[in-house]
Amino acid sequence: MPLFQDDNPAPEEIIHTICAGCDLSARTNDPGLCRDCAAKLDRDLIRSRDWDYSITVFGVAPEKREALRQRVIQEYGTGYELILPPDASYRTPRKNKRSHSEATQHHRQIAAQVQREYNADDVLQSAQFFLRSQMDEWVNFSLLAQHLYEHFYRLNPKRLGKPGNKYKSLLKFVLDYPSIFVVRQDDQNPGTYWVSLNYDPNQ
Repeated sequence: MPLFQDDNPAPEEIIHTICAGCDLSARTNDPGLCRDCAAKLDRDLIRSRDWDYSITVFGVAPEKREALRQRVIQEYGTGYELILPPDASYRTPRKNKRSHSEATQHHRQIAAQVQREYNADDVLQSAQFFLRSQMDEWVNFSLLAQHLYEHFYRLNPKRLGKPGNKYKSLLKFVLDYPSIFVVRQDDQNPGTYWVSLNYDPNQ
């Protein structure tokens, strides 16, 4: 099952999920956010410089991250769209207190489902399960990374390696398991990677 299903369902099809960000019926990802709210969250993470948790930042060189942040601010503004900014005195006005309460409850439910205790084997198993659930054989690596970052609490690739072998990224972690995963670079965009499960019986 893809991270986001078809955004244009048939008229007779009923959507049973509620977005935790906007409280509207919509197809959602694992944390319960629709496509628009997931994009807002990602931009908020870039605004707050939470580089490790932004999907857009994945693969962006550290020296280019501030430029990316400036582009986001220029295009979408400085105001946070979904989460509270680091300044605790700031409060986003809400038109509907009931909706805000329901959204908060959704967020708490999502946070409660995040796995806090885990090791490299747990991450590998989750990655394999995610890839098996996709409709396509090849999956954009950023989608896999998003799934893992959302599923494991404060996932840090450096903690997944053995002593003396600290991974700088999830991509390097996955590349270290060629018997499980196959990774290829996009022909048109060198900064994009695709990942698939290795079904080679000789491996």
